Amino acid sequence: MFIKTLKLASLCALSVCLFGAQEDKKSDPPQQVDPYNNEGHIYLGIFGGGGAVTVSNFCQAALVNYPNSGGQGGPQNVSVYGGGKSTAVGMAGAQLGYLWPEFKETNSKRQGQTSMNLATEAEAYYVGFRIRRNLDGVNNWVTRYYSTFPIDGGVFLGSFVGHFGMNCESRYHFFIGGAAGASILLAHDASSYQKRPANNLTLNIFNSDRSDSAWVFAAQGKAGVMYHFTEFFKISGEYRFLYLTPARFTFGSTVADNIPTTNPWRVKFGNSFFNMGDLGFTFSF
Repeated sequence: MFIKTLKLASLCALSVCLFGAQEDKKSDPPQQVDPYNNEGHIYLGIFGGGGAVTVSNFCQAALVNYPNSGGQGGPQNVSVYGGGKSTAVGMAGAQLGYLWPEFKETNSKRQGQTSMNLATEAEAYYVGFRIRRNLDGVNNWVTRYYSTFPIDGGVFLGSFVGHFGMNCESRYHFFIGGAAGASILLAHDASSYQKRPANNLTLNIFNSDRSDSAWVFAAQGKAGVMYHFTEFFKISGEYRFLYLTPARFTFGSTVADNIPTTNPWRVKFGNSFFNMGDLGFTFSF
């Protein structure tokens, strides 16, 4: 009798243990799988937009080869200057990047916890704009030139970007980044006409060579928001601030009949500041 009772008690205890284990298993919440943060990945992006560029100042100078005879005093330096000028700018480009795995605490991720992913990018884009400016002299006679500089530029940057809140609970997240690199500015079809004294209003003083290029240092900051259509396709809107150091160009000498020739014209752009917005598409691999 005692043995039967012991066997029955053992069976009851085993049943309770099994039932409790099953209930504990049912009560555990299912573990979330985050499709964005589990592993790092490569991505390719394209973007385009526009905004405004401000060039802080301008200087244009050359040696005019006046003859020594006839009371013209021989060769003289001509320098004209202009203050800041803003104009519209368009841009388009591409980026190749790597998004690193999420930075998080060593314990399990809590629901709603803010996360950060760091990305490194190589970025290249085109900027195009046209600057028109009256440039006035400060030498011993009143001088004014009306100059136009169409610019096509290429910007090449290495970037670090922080992505915040990339989790399963929202398809949106924010990002902010900084970059440094170089830019090449190509001035083409440049023109400058002397308005005072009005010797020849139709003569482009850059007539022997209207193009030149210059390399400058570039730095950029950007911030934006990204929307995840799928794990592999995203769309973003962002603001960019781009800074370029001063650029120096050399255009051709003035060569024409019945007027003094000049040495090549030297033109300096001051610091350039770009404020731009763009729309981008990103493809992850």
